[in-house]
Amino acid sequence: KMNTKVTAQMLKEDPPDAVILAVGSDDLILPIDGIENAVTAMDVYYNDFKGLGKSTIVLGGGLVGCEAAADYIDHGVETTIVEMKGALMPETTGLYRTAVHDFIDKNGGKYEVNAKVIKVGKDFVIAEQNGKEITLKADSVVNAMGRRAHATEALETAIKEAGIPVWKIGDCV
Repeated sequence: KMNTKVTAQMLKEDPPDAVILAVGSDDLILPIDGIENAVTAMDVYYNDFKGLGKSTIVLGGGLVGCEAAADYIDHGVETTIVEMKGALMPETTGLYRTAVHDFIDKNGGKYEVNAKVIKVGKDFVIAEQNGKEITLKADSVVNAMGRRAHATEALETAIKEAGIPVWKIGDCV
């Protein structure tokens, strides 16, 4: 069933054998002054990398930000990542982290760690880094601070109450 909202009533009237929740996620938009001036990493992909200009600042040095930055670098865009933690991709381990980080390093990517973004403009970012304010300039700013899973608790409860097995997959996990 396409374009159909699953409800507790629907589960009672026409119970499935099982439910797989793949409800996705949205861009994480933190309450930062001027954040609306940044395009999202997904918007860049939807627009086939148009609008980045010759240089961009990527907000977020987690996996989403670093993968986006690697793509921009690969498309010839001078890229600087701003990450508030002390290292890029701190939640990622192993060979993949090493490969992405090495690609960024070997292909001219720049990054500022321990840098908390405090203001965003269409072509600049102001961050606090080690107690000092820094200003970075570029043609564009990309919000790649991650994704926020869609809430599924109420739906999961209704499914479980109906006695139907349920699994969550994809970005909602």
